[in-house]
Amino acid sequence: MRNVLLSVALLASVPVFAQVEREMTPAVIQQAIEHGGQPCYQMMTEGGVLLGCYSTPFSRVGGAAERARKRYEILTPATVEAEAVAPDLVIYAVHQERARVVAIVVALQGSSDMASVIRPTKTDPKRGGLFATFPLAALSEANEVRVVFDSEVCGGKTGRPECIVPFKLDKVR
Repeated sequence: MRNVLLSVALLASVPVFAQVEREMTPAVIQQAIEHGGQPCYQMMTEGGVLLGCYSTPFSRVGGAAERARKRYEILTPATVEAEAVAPDLVIYAVHQERARVVAIVVALQGSSDMASVIRPTKTDPKRGGLFATFPLAALSEANEVRVVFDSEVCGGKTGRPECIVPFKLDKVR
């Protein structure tokens, strides 16, 4: 009996993993509005370098709802912008102290196969960094983000001036 109770207690302490919302139905949009929160998820290297963040449709709607609340405005599923619910993964990488972002790609973790690299469908350079848009299907724990700079930032293990961050989706919707 003690073993059963201990097993149940251990199972209860296991974190519940979130599921990436791949289809933004009106009900899911309403959940995102009610949830609110930050518009994107931070990307941090193992060495502690903050590279930027990435957003999903759910996080973009939640972020828009949070901004609306702060302005005493009401956001509804009917007033959410189409760009926010587009089935895109948007990655924003920031320039570092001595290095500028020149590219962002998504790749299978650890792969050196250039043919399997997922390139953005759109990029938008901003003063502080670079936005890159990918199909939402690129967001997978099997993949990693590779942020390429014009000079070394993260130690150069790959022979390129890039920083690599695997996707961790346990808190991502």
